[in-house]
Amino acid sequence: PGVVLAQGGNSFLYSGGLFDATNYMGYETMLITSGSATINSLKYIIPGQKITFIFNGGTQTFANGTYIKLSGAANFTATPLDTLTLVCIDPPSGGPLSTSTMYEVSRSVN
Repeated sequence: PGVVLAQGGNSFLYSGGLFDATNYMGYETMLITSGSATINSLKYIIPGQKITFIFNGGTQTFANGTYIKLSGAANFTATPLDTLTLVCIDPPSGGPLSTSTMYEVSRSVN
C-alpha cells in the first residue's frame, strides 16, 4: 500500500497532490507534496523505511507528538522547496504497521 497521511484521526491522500517515487528495495520513498494540512501520523510505513518530503506549494505542518518525533520537539511548518526526511523506528514486524512511529533525520528550509 501507499503512504497514507492522517489528520485528526482521518486518513487521507491528496488527489494528485503526492507523487510517489518509491524504491521498495532500499526502503526509501520520496514524496513531492502540496496543500495545507497538519500531519500527526503516517500509516503503513515499513520499519526502517526513510521518507523524504519535498514541498512544492502550500504550507503543511508536521506536528511533533506521539507518532512523529521532530528535532527540538517542535512542529515543522514547511513552505515551498523545503524538505523533511523521516525514518520509521518501529521494531521489525515483517510488514507495514497501521500507525508508524517516525523520527526526523534531516530537514532543509529553502
